[in-house]
Amino acid sequence: MTRSTRFFCFPRLSRPSRPRRAATGGAAGGFTLVEVILAVGILAIAILTLAGLVGSVFQQVESVVRTNRALAAVNAINTALETPELIAGTKLPKVDDPNTAKFDVVYTLLRDAVGTKRVNLFFFSRRLPDAAGTGYTFVDCVYNTNGETLTKSRYDEMKGYGPVFRVEMGIARMLENQRIELDQTTARPKDTKYKVDEPLPGTAGEYALAFLPLYLEIFPYTPGAGVGSEQKYSRPILGQNIAVSR
Repeated sequence: MTRSTRFFCFPRLSRPSRPRRAATGGAAGGFTLVEVILAVGILAIAILTLAGLVGSVFQQVESVVRTNRALAAVNAINTALETPELIAGTKLPKVDDPNTAKFDVVYTLLRDAVGTKRVNLFFFSRRLPDAAGTGYTFVDCVYNTNGETLTKSRYDEMKGYGPVFRVEMGIARMLENQRIELDQTTARPKDTKYKVDEPLPGTAGEYALAFLPLYLEIFPYTPGAGVGSEQKYSRPILGQNIAVSR
């Protein structure tokens, strides 16, 4: 007897296919509206953050530049007080008198700068034609207005260029408790000691010390169109102690 072999066929089960996203314009896929909004929001936050950092950097650079110019103003004032004939604008009394010491000229200018009284000088650069006549040279200038404001017309007449600084000068507090008045009979300092904001002796000959300590404050300043247009700032850029020697 012949044994027969039987074969059974079972139907093949196929997986259900996932629905495909319809292609648009021949592309295989795209972004949803929510994804686009999120991307734009992230990009906007990044741009705003970068803009804030750039603005902060520019402010820091500007502050450094102004501070450097304020330091240049201190150096220029120190030099001008040692050689007062270099001060432009209104000449100081007896500055051209060969028999008057330079210290005496400066002392006369500053002896009353106590308490709320201050002496103001202005510092700026001048743009002048060079010797060859082909370009310009820049010279720092200390200008005296004799207590008045620095007007725009004066600034232009002086060929001013760039920022202007107002230098406010007064007697420094380090003079306190110093014996500053000279006894004319003995040529020695009197025993009385100086108190802050008190007036100084009337002349340099009555002043006993070999130096005059000053405190400078540097303010930004914008020349106005006329007298009374001065712009004052409550906070100085820089404060500095200096001393004028005999």
